[in-house]
Amino acid sequence: MTDRSISPSLQEFAQNLVLKDPNVFILRADLRKQYPSVTQSLESSFIGKKIRKNLLLPDLSAYGNKGVGIFSDYGGESTGKFNSYSFLVCAMDGIGFFEERMKEVRNDFGLGQKEYSYKDLRNDRMRRSVPEYLCALDGGVNGLLCNVLVEKKIPTLFGRHRKTAQKRIVTELNECGFGIWKSKPAEKLATVVHIAAYLTGLLADEGQNVFWMSDHDDICPNPEKHAYALNLFNTVVRSYKREGFQFGRIGGATPFKERSVLMLDLLSAADLAAGSVEQYFSLKEELGNVDFGVKGGSDDVLRWFAHDGVGLKKATIVIRQSSEGFVTDNTVEFRLLDPPKKAPLVVPLRV
Repeated sequence: MTDRSISPSLQEFAQNLVLKDPNVFILRADLRKQYPSVTQSLESSFIGKKIRKNLLLPDLSAYGNKGVGIFSDYGGESTGKFNSYSFLVCAMDGIGFFEERMKEVRNDFGLGQKEYSYKDLRNDRMRRSVPEYLCALDGGVNGLLCNVLVEKKIPTLFGRHRKTAQKRIVTELNECGFGIWKSKPAEKLATVVHIAAYLTGLLADEGQNVFWMSDHDDICPNPEKHAYALNLFNTVVRSYKREGFQFGRIGGATPFKERSVLMLDLLSAADLAAGSVEQYFSLKEELGNVDFGVKGGSDDVLRWFAHDGVGLKKATIVIRQSSEGFVTDNTVEFRLLDPPKKAPLVVPLRV
């Protein structure tokens, strides 16, 4: 159905940013047994959304875009019932409007170069600016924000037994030249890299350059480990590429020592998403259907997941352990109980 309140030029612009009949069959049949259950669950979820005809994926080659950025952050390790992995995958050549809009937002709320983060939502000025920040992402970034929540009851996503899987991952990383790792960060690294590689195979186009930026944590604690993680990604992504595809340069970074506010504003989308969805689903798992509150600011993020933007699309997949011990996946659709009559739109002035 066409929304007659939206101008034809905006409708055309939005349609140009969406993949037409996207190919969601990324996993290769000859490697099916080698893929971890997390990427098998991702493919199953996207196939299900396509069958239900509610799948919107960004066209990252629109308007001649040559670069794809992947920004990832994670939550839930210290508390809660889920681990969360959030990834913003976006076109890098058309984010000038987002950059300019965020300069205005930062100036209006007196934020300077302060980084948006879930843990700092207690900051009043930052919390009040969150709706404007999210609106800028919706209209100024062509991409997909994908949240993957994994129930902690699941022993491992790389087999049936945690210790066996972790030992195998540690051994393979070491033998293949990707460094010496402890068990827990090794498994987390493998999980993050496979999700990032899958999303790259799903959304990146032939010849595009790929840039991956991860937050500082135990998978990127120092330059040496970050180099190992990036080399691993460069290797793993080959098993998720479409047949005949060749990407351009593959590079990456952790948050820069010389701060790039633009890059941090993109990375913050994954940070806010990872913290907000982990908190919500952990509380829901614990409290059931009882009404409960969430951290101030994260309520704005959760409401934001209930709609797709002109440019930015969203997807949330929850991976659980069934009563029989199998891994199951479920795509979550956020809906507002009292949706606004007209959602705010931010329309890029240029691409």
